[in-house]
Amino acid sequence: MIEAVREFLSLFEGEPLEAEKRLKALAIALDKLSCAYHQTQRTYSDSVIEPPRSDPNDEALISKYFPDFGFYPIVDPMADVSQTPMVADAIGDLRDIRRDLLEVLWRWENIGQADATDAFCESCEIHWGRFHLPGLRHYVSARLLNN
Repeated sequence: MIEAVREFLSLFEGEPLEAEKRLKALAIALDKLSCAYHQTQRTYSDSVIEPPRSDPNDEALISKYFPDFGFYPIVDPMADVSQTPMVADAIGDLRDIRRDLLEVLWRWENIGQADATDAFCESCEIHWGRFHLPGLRHYVSARLLNN
């Protein structure tokens, strides 16, 4: 699990990759996060330690690495097929996933594996894995196929 977290976070370090390599690396990192969740045994931690808050300017960092990302349409797969598409934001998706995973990494390094595993599973189940990852992965696949 922690390797998948670190791999995703490494996408926002160093010099940005060229567009197609960047998209492929993101697609792989998102797939690995999804697989890591399914392969991780949930733990329950009673830690009350709060990690530091993330940088409020992290959208600028994300835009540096994914400058051509923007809005895309999504639909709720559980809603009626006649629904009007909603709008999602790829930069916002990356920001939210990154923030949650930075917390997971902080917990791994400062509290321990059980606490980090709990944070990873919980944030996947109620936040990024449910709302951000599926739509973003579909968006990235469409961009790869249209390059």
